[in-house]
Amino acid sequence: MKYTVEIYFPGSSSEVLVSFDASTPFISINKGDILNPTFFSTYDKSPEKVLKVINIEHIIWQHEGSTEPTQKILIFTKEENNDSNTRIFG
Repeated sequence: MKYTVEIYFPGSSSEVLVSFDASTPFISINKGDILNPTFFSTYDKSPEKVLKVINIEHIIWQHEGSTEPTQKILIFTKEENNDSNTRIFG
């Protein structure tokens, strides 16, 4: 199986911020989790901001002519302050 994770720009359901592909499953990401985008080359916001996961969509399909299915996880986010209140109280 192939695995893909797409993280979307805050407030967007169509503009991908960053995408990762792997041959092994990604760790579980859940609604409410905080993602630190500091090392995403496509995110030019202040390091004082983090991304909070507001929704997740799973897509599984098999390409025609392929025996290997693909799982894609779409992660939708909103921007939050990068401080202890965000981490402790959500």
